[in-house]
Amino acid sequence: MRLDLPVGARLIEDAHDELKLKAAADANACYGYFPGMTGAAGIDSNLPACRTLSESLPSLALAGRRFAFNFVRLSLAKQAGAFPFHLDSDTKSGFTGDPAALERRLVLRLLINLSAAHPRTLSFLNIDTASVRLQSKAGYVHYCEPVDPDLVERIVIPSRRQRRAHAALLCANRVMHTGEDDHHGHFVAGFGWEGPTRGGAIEPAG
Repeated sequence: MRLDLPVGARLIEDAHDELKLKAAADANACYGYFPGMTGAAGIDSNLPACRTLSESLPSLALAGRRFAFNFVRLSLAKQAGAFPFHLDSDTKSGFTGDPAALERRLVLRLLINLSAAHPRTLSFLNIDTASVRLQSKAGYVHYCEPVDPDLVERIVIPSRRQRRAHAALLCANRVMHTGEDDHHGHFVAGFGWEGPTRGGAIEPAG
C-alpha cells in the first residue's frame, strides 16, 4: 500500500544518517531504535534523531485501527539467519512477547520501506502454521523444516520518494515471514497493533 507520511523527509534522512553511523561500527552492520524497549539490557536509546522521528510520527491510522510506532532499523549488509521464517510474539520488537499466548492475541505489523534508494522484499510462507513443526527461540517462533521454494511468496515494497512511502500489512503472529535482504541491506520502520482474539477469531476493528 502507498502512504503519505505526515512528517518531513528531512526527519527520515536524519534518522537514516544516525543509524548508518551506528551500523558502520556494529559487528552485524545493523542498528535500530526500539522505544518500547528503553531501559532493557543491550538496547541503545540514545538516538536523538530516531527519537525525534518516533515522537513526530507516534502512530498511523489504518483500516479502523491505530498502529503505534515500534521501531526503525537500518542494515548496511545482507542479514540472514539459520531459520529466517518466523512469527512475531509482540509488536514492540517482535520477540519480547509470550510465544505461548499467540493463539489468544492478534499481532498486526505495518512494515514501511523508508529507503529512498532501494526496494525492500518481504517473503512469507504460504502454509498453515498449525500443520508444521515450529520452535520458540529468543521470543520468535521459528519454522525449522526445509523450505519448499514453491511455498515462498514475495512482496516487493518500493522505495520512498520524499514523504511518499510504501508498506506491507501482515498478521505477524499468524503468517511465517522474513525480510529478504540483498547486499544493499534495508532501512525500514515498523508500526504495530495487537489485541485479543475471541475464541480464536479475530476481533473486528473499531
